[in-house]
Amino acid sequence: MAGLHQVSNQYSGVLIRGKLVAQLLNDKALSVKVTKAEYAEVHANLTSGWTTKIPDGKLHWQQLPLTGKPFELKFKNGTISRMVVDKSVPTWEENWYKSIATQFQIDTAAENIIKSRRNTVPTVEIPMGAYKTMEDGVTGECQTTYDVSPLPDYILQYKPQLAPLPQLRAGGRFIEIVKTKNYEECEQRPSYHFGIAGLNEGEPAGNSMGQFIARSTIGRAIISGNVKRYTIQSSVTTNKVILAPHLFDQQKGIVASMMNLTLEAVTSASGSPQSVQQPRTIKDLVYEYNAASNDPQQQGHDIGNDSDSSSSSSESSESSSSSSSSSSSSEESVPAKPQQKKNRNRRASSSSSSSESNSTSSDESSSSSSSSSSSSSSSSSSSSSSSSSSSLSESDSSSSSSSSSSSSSSEEFLQPRPKLQSPPNSPLLPFFIGYQGHSIPASNKIDIVKQVQELAKDIAGDIQTPAAMTGEHTLTKFRILVRAIRTMNAEQIKQVIKQLHFPAEKASDRSSPDAKKYQAWAVTRDAIAQAGTGPALVALSYAVKEKLISGHRAANLFAALPNTARYPTIEYMNYFFDLIKSPEVMKQKYLNTSAIHSFTHLVRKAMVNNDTIHNRYPVHVYGRLSPKNATVVVINKYIPYLAQQLRRAVDEEDSPKIQVYAQALGNMGHYKVLSVFEDYLEGKVNVTDYQRLVMVAALHRMAMVYPKQAIAALYKIYQNIGETHEVRIVALMHIMRADPPAYILQRLAASTHFEPSNHVKSAVKSAIETAANLKGAENQELAQNAKAAVNMLNTKIYGMQYSKVHMRSYIVKEQALAYKYDLTHVHSEDHVLPSTVQYILRRTEGGLARQIFKLAYMTSSVDDLLDLIYDQFEDDEPAPQKGHKSKQAKPGKQEWSLDKIENMLNLEVDQQEQVEGNLQLNLFGTNRFFAWDNHSIEALPQVARHLADSLRGGQPFNFTKWYSPQTVDIAFPLATGFPFHYSYSKPTYLTIGGEVRAKSTPDLAKGKGDQIQIPDVVNATAQIRMIYSTKSQASLGFVTPFNHRRYLAGLDQNVHIHIPISAKLDVDVENSKVWAKVQPIQPNKQQKLLEYSTLVFTTKHDILDLSPPADDDDAEEIHVRPVQRFAFTVGQQSTGFAFDLKANTEKRPYDLAATIQRIQRHDIVSAVLYAAHEPDIANTNFTVVYNPNKSTAKQAKFIFTYDDDDDTTSVGKPTSHNKHMRGSQGPNEAYPVSTAPDSYERQQQYLDRAGEGIQDSSAQMVDIALQFDGETHAEYMATAAWASSPVSQTSRLLLFFASEPAQKSHSLRPLQLTLNLTTEFPSVPLINYKKALRADPTSHVYAHLNFGENAQPGAYVYLEVIV
Repeated sequence: MAGLHQVSNQYSGVLIRGKLVAQLLNDKALSVKVTKAEYAEVHANLTSGWTTKIPDGKLHWQQLPLTGKPFELKFKNGTISRMVVDKSVPTWEENWYKSIATQFQIDTAAENIIKSRRNTVPTVEIPMGAYKTMEDGVTGECQTTYDVSPLPDYILQYKPQLAPLPQLRAGGRFIEIVKTKNYEECEQRPSYHFGIAGLNEGEPAGNSMGQFIARSTIGRAIISGNVKRYTIQSSVTTNKVILAPHLFDQQKGIVASMMNLTLEAVTSASGSPQSVQQPRTIKDLVYEYNAASNDPQQQGHDIGNDSDSSSSSSESSESSSSSSSSSSSSEESVPAKPQQKKNRNRRASSSSSSSESNSTSSDESSSSSSSSSSSSSSSSSSSSSSSSSSSLSESDSSSSSSSSSSSSSSEEFLQPRPKLQSPPNSPLLPFFIGYQGHSIPASNKIDIVKQVQELAKDIAGDIQTPAAMTGEHTLTKFRILVRAIRTMNAEQIKQVIKQLHFPAEKASDRSSPDAKKYQAWAVTRDAIAQAGTGPALVALSYAVKEKLISGHRAANLFAALPNTARYPTIEYMNYFFDLIKSPEVMKQKYLNTSAIHSFTHLVRKAMVNNDTIHNRYPVHVYGRLSPKNATVVVINKYIPYLAQQLRRAVDEEDSPKIQVYAQALGNMGHYKVLSVFEDYLEGKVNVTDYQRLVMVAALHRMAMVYPKQAIAALYKIYQNIGETHEVRIVALMHIMRADPPAYILQRLAASTHFEPSNHVKSAVKSAIETAANLKGAENQELAQNAKAAVNMLNTKIYGMQYSKVHMRSYIVKEQALAYKYDLTHVHSEDHVLPSTVQYILRRTEGGLARQIFKLAYMTSSVDDLLDLIYDQFEDDEPAPQKGHKSKQAKPGKQEWSLDKIENMLNLEVDQQEQVEGNLQLNLFGTNRFFAWDNHSIEALPQVARHLADSLRGGQPFNFTKWYSPQTVDIAFPLATGFPFHYSYSKPTYLTIGGEVRAKSTPDLAKGKGDQIQIPDVVNATAQIRMIYSTKSQASLGFVTPFNHRRYLAGLDQNVHIHIPISAKLDVDVENSKVWAKVQPIQPNKQQKLLEYSTLVFTTKHDILDLSPPADDDDAEEIHVRPVQRFAFTVGQQSTGFAFDLKANTEKRPYDLAATIQRIQRHDIVSAVLYAAHEPDIANTNFTVVYNPNKSTAKQAKFIFTYDDDDDTTSVGKPTSHNKHMRGSQGPNEAYPVSTAPDSYERQQQYLDRAGEGIQDSSAQMVDIALQFDGETHAEYMATAAWASSPVSQTSRLLLFFASEPAQKSHSLRPLQLTLNLTTEFPSVPLINYKKALRADPTSHVYAHLNFGENAQPGAYVYLEVIV
């Protein structure tokens, strides 16, 4: 059953019942056959939870589509050692049989015991014990704890179903055996996982994963007799998966399964059991992966047979070309999580040859069977149910084992690694095994190429009506589109590209068909990038080479690959590597940088960082996607190429390329990068100080992956006082992120007492002090180490003008939410602004931590950069030329130029270094890197002219991005043999499109020379439509391949923002004035501007139906309490624009105390990060809709004016000629001469009066007016002026505010407010002690406030404060 049990008792699931006949072949073999198997779907509210008994009359039983073939179980010392099934049995059916066989797996003799002094093995005389075994079952071969004890008779009295045939006690007793599986210690753990790289505790598919999922499997068997010879009366396995749907929820969901076998009858055998006609021997009971292929005839064991020959073809060739590693084609074992002990070899699950199987079967069949049994039982869960009896005698005699030629199961258990051109065989995922164990294209109902195109067009149609996107589940359709593309091969994806490609240049909002075509192409393009398969990469390469994508659009697609690639095999990585070297990529601006950085990020994640390799990718399916010796490829192939490109860029003095390749090397996070940078950092190869800084900054990833090596290297850089302080502080920043030991931090703290650089001392002090205050288990070690050093720091306080390294973390109480940010700003001596800033924000949800935002910039000199930018603009009074390295002198006669003077006086002037810099941005699911130098800045005039020329005739634009910043997939078999699947993702759609027209006076497009002429006037009009829609979507349930169904519970949370505006903008640069006019694009159409909603539901979903599960006819919303409805309109009276606010919610009624408590849990950052994170789960819908029928305004006008008195001489008198300006009680001199919007008289009045009486004053004035015009008129205005003086103790603020609403009412009336605030703060001579004693330090504050419908005759407040 699947449901959100802590929210409601509404469940979706399936019941299976049947009869099982088990007949002894001999004392070591059992023949089993299932008959009369039926299943019934359940979708109902179960009042007693998922174990509620459902009457047969309320169930619709259907025949379970089994082959009806018998299977055999082979025993060794009482435990199942092998299983024999017919080759024609499909894999899903075989796994169901394994779930039945698992109930017979009772190791009372401790055959597979794990040695421990704590083990107590039961005996015939003392049937009590507790011990651990390594036991195989359908959910895996894992450590199993046995608890054996006699069952008291009184329990059987009220639960007789535990032992339905007590007469079989045979002089013995009833014994209870409880088995508990430990999934943290497994030799085979069949599971699929992706996207949990930030897991701070637990093991993928283990008993717990972070704080968001827990998994348990407990078996209970009742036997009669003794531990050596017994009859199984009943055996039941209960499997529960408890999880928080959105990772952090306080209310959990559940997927529960139960397999129950209950003895019904024991009779004498009436004949020989039916033999297995086409026997296939399986060496354990572990779940076998389905074929997950497009071939409906292929089974899971067929895939396994191909693994040795097909899985490593590309890898072996690569290994031989890059190193002398072995050419063996055997699979890698599942990589152990770092710092875990390596598992011992596992029993294999392999196919025996026909001759071996036949001979074995005939030998065993010749033994006469003394008994047979039949049973009938039903289950009350989402599991299969059958019954069986056995009376097996354990023999101490040894029998010959038939395991002569099996290879290591760590090889045979795994799937072959995905091939580049073919879709992966991804077991356990619904789209890959949902159709009878095959991927959905195997069904004749699915034409995958056609349906992907139709789905893309359907999504494009939804976007044309933004208000319908949430109701149509458009983002869910995008997620389905991505999943469907994962099942396609490269040629199929290329077909889709050819059919749907539509250039952005042809798209126009004025043409609905063109807009739909472009949006269909845009969603397909982004979905391919999100798919993360080999065929998707090949298709993107095809699109680039055919020039179907280019520029920023191509760069954004490739920038997403490090986060979306699911199967980065060595073949995939080498193809990607060849692609970034291809001319089609290398010669494309933006794409070349993006592709190189994406590749190197992926190298780190897939080939270097063992934590990421283990936790992010499905290693329990394929083993390491790149072999263990893949680091040889990194060292011998990837790093040398990038090092060569870096050296070439240095030789060519190409600063942007130097920065790009230095950062790319650092992205890989491999310690061998140090040897590449060594010659540059030690001065053996000449580079600029800034370029060395870039190289040190690029070591950030290495500090995370190889902290010990990084700390050693970075500390050497830090302690070199001959190095620039910028480089040393960046080295310190990396040291702090590498979790340094206490003694390193103490050395850093001690250095603050003799360190010559105040910037370095400030950085060390701030780093250790803030690290000591970090919270959370993942930061505990660093915090403790910092506390051991914090009292050794220099006690001097350093201001914000010095460099800092800040760290902060915060935990939201009672919710599994936290965040941590690192902020570093490094200051140089040439400017108050920092030359290097880096901000990294990581958030943790349910124990999963991930970086959600990064912003970093670096420049060689802030002062030089600003000067160089200033040089690109014309000025009426041009500044002297700075002589930048690549700046050309302006033409014309310069008799006394700087160069001429230098030559006449034979002066030797140091050549100024070029301006260099870069910007890194992690946003919208991509990592982007932009580098610049002098040439980049000096190209601004040309860029400005080109932009002005395109805007003059109208420039349409369209930025569209579909992405998912976070995706988590976890799947593993349940006790029933059916796959559990949990998925969490955040599909997001962002588009900003429209058209802009602009012209300037003088015309920038006609400008000449190498400078930008600042226009006097700019006129622009724009139509802009911005849509941001995101959905946090979770589903938990299981798959039944026999009827291609998913039984699931879902939780969707939508945030939808739509801003459609038409604007006209006029800018008077000379007079510092801006006019703007804004109105809705379709002013007469109702438009939804904002929606926040949640949807909680359960359903039975047909996997072959590529539509959102929430749209199913079977989908049922989960209702927790009566709906509360609220509706009201705002803005109609105040502005004339009417906005309808509607809310429907099932949340608890408003509770002030609970609201305050919820607010207190957060600080400012967490409140913003987790604004939409609700602790309770309930259906909610809140919308804001623009209502044109109630609106009386048609447009809004905005006027902004700034002025100051810099162009006039303001020499006031030491004292004011007006006593009211100074502060005595009386009329408020701030009352304006005009109350009209944008009044020039009022602006000048305030500018003049603000500085009145203040000697050598400097005054600034700001005036803002906002008007709403239409059937009604509303206006809001404010004027403020501020004056101060460096030689006077008096400062003054004058403020005027007025409002005139569109519709007057008792509660909303016109308002005017005037404020005259004068302060006198005397300057006390602190240096001269005698003068300080004689000085009067008294400070005065005078305030005059008038307010009312008319401020002058309205209320008056006078305030005087003396301090």
